[in-house]
Amino acid sequence: MFVAFAAWLTLATSSYAFGRAYFRNNRMLRVEVVSVGHGCAVLGFFPDGRSFLYDCGSLSNSQRAAELVAKELWNSHRNHIDVAFVSHADFDHYGGISPLIDLVTIDRLCVSPMMFQKESAKLSELERKVRKKGIPIEKVSGGESLEKYGFPELSILHPAVDDSTELDAESNANSLVVVVSYGGRRLMFPGDLDAPDAKFLLQPPLSMDVVLAPHHGGKSDNWEDLLRWTAPKWIIVSGGTFQRDRNAEKELRNAGYCLLHTLDDGLIQVDVQLSRLSDSSRGKMKIRSYRTEKLYESEEGR
Repeated sequence: MFVAFAAWLTLATSSYAFGRAYFRNNRMLRVEVVSVGHGCAVLGFFPDGRSFLYDCGSLSNSQRAAELVAKELWNSHRNHIDVAFVSHADFDHYGGISPLIDLVTIDRLCVSPMMFQKESAKLSELERKVRKKGIPIEKVSGGESLEKYGFPELSILHPAVDDSTELDAESNANSLVVVVSYGGRRLMFPGDLDAPDAKFLLQPPLSMDVVLAPHHGGKSDNWEDLLRWTAPKWIIVSGGTFQRDRNAEKELRNAGYCLLHTLDDGLIQVDVQLSRLSDSSRGKMKIRSYRTEKLYESEEGR
């Protein structure tokens, strides 16, 4: 048995080393929007082996969402996440975290200051389990860089908590808005942001290449403001059949946005590839749909 375990450990270690070498040699950021139905789970892998997770949950089956995330990690020769984010206190965004930490290891969990203010037996159970596992819970808010946790490419735009009255606000309004910046490209994950007075929208616009649609593709109170502020080329919807808003999707496509939906497209993979010759040009983007086999590409600098 010891020999078998040693062989497995050697294989796992060599596979992990191979995975890190592949991303490092290709100078590539990979982000995967996992198809979990009406819910959200986004994995990211940097070239040096660092990994992050944004949300893990599903309205229909959060255990399955956790297993799909673990499977994608293992497919990338990993069983570890350096930093995980939970956008807000809705079960379809956090319900898979509890089973996930039984499958893989997580260094730290980042949440908004309001995350565990909501009275919920499931939330309390999650908090107890995370702490029992020895995973630090870090409260982060708008204006913070994650450089202190080893991720200078990640920043938080929302929520702002200068006003203590915001601590009791509805969870959607306090969704963690996370931006990933790499190779001159930006990706935004806004949870279920539904805050017309979100302070970052009053700042000068910050263009995004990819925006994960809030409310699983449904319209929010600040949907139009968010699109004007970010001016994305690609919009990705993580959702299922529940409350799918096909009219909103049609409007977005008619407006010129390239829209992908996990229900139709399955797992959606976004790669940002840096040139091996220069760090000055914008990285080349590839967006791949695994169910429909669509492939979208942008050249460097565009």
